[in-house]
Amino acid sequence: MDKILEAGRYTPTGTNTQGIEYIVITDPNKIAELREMTMPAVIRLFGMAVRVSKIPVLSDFLLGDQAADNFQKIYTPALKAIDAYTQRGDDRLFYHAPAIMLVHGEKLDDMAFSCSAALFSCYLMAHTLGVGCCLNGFLVLAANRDPKVKKWLGIPRQHKCHAAMTLGYQDVKYNHLVKRNPARVRWI
Repeated sequence: MDKILEAGRYTPTGTNTQGIEYIVITDPNKIAELREMTMPAVIRLFGMAVRVSKIPVLSDFLLGDQAADNFQKIYTPALKAIDAYTQRGDDRLFYHAPAIMLVHGEKLDDMAFSCSAALFSCYLMAHTLGVGCCLNGFLVLAANRDPKVKKWLGIPRQHKCHAAMTLGYQDVKYNHLVKRNPARVRWI
């Protein structure tokens, strides 16, 4: 973990502010406690977003066409499945990862970029060391939108969680990259 965090520490930041702070959770009981708080918060927040996505005027203004469509077609069924797995004791939020890492900093846009870049540097170092990672937007959402989760994590009021990931040794090895759509590029 020290090598992984060191990679994040050397990530360039806007105007060299270096205002990135890390939270690393490795205690299985603390991870379980965080999961118990996070799942209900995520389901509640996504439920509100799904309701908004069904109101054309609001969804266009707040979400955009693609996000509204994703909430209805992808996220709603996925969250129901995650919740069902969780009820059966199968962790589809953190996948039984032995470590969770979050980055937070002030709520400024440039901190969002710096924190995300730092976490991705950690992500790349982890893979270099043979540690698997999974970015976790659900945890970011809960940390920023549920005061109970934010307080439990100890994120200061003037800070925002900008990125999070789970870490652990992979059970499977992948022979190829996942399929991706072609890059949408506009050359000027």
